[in-house]
Amino acid sequence: MALQILSYSPIDENILGPTPNVTETEYILEVTKNDETPRITNVEGVRLKILTTHRGTILYCAGGVTVSRVSPNTTSGNGYYAMPSPGTEEMVHFSTPNGRFRGQAIFLD
Repeated sequence: MALQILSYSPIDENILGPTPNVTETEYILEVTKNDETPRITNVEGVRLKILTTHRGTILYCAGGVTVSRVSPNTTSGNGYYAMPSPGTEEMVHFSTPNGRFRGQAIFLD
């Protein structure tokens, strides 16, 4: 699964979300450490491959981009535990090596 940022603007606030426990953190660090994708500093038109997620809320993408879903549009539970169908658009917060941003994303297959 992947996503693409459609539009975005910089934000100053911190991105808060659920915190992985120790076991989850070790797994996430292992997956992201093994990512050989060059660091993505400009998300314009880039297909962001989702490497792993924390409960479907925080998405760890190739190239060092981390996305936090702000307004889930899925219909399973509160929307966070299920990944959205391709074509679904959602508001997200994300961080890159260049800073933190708020934007609109579309999920891809």
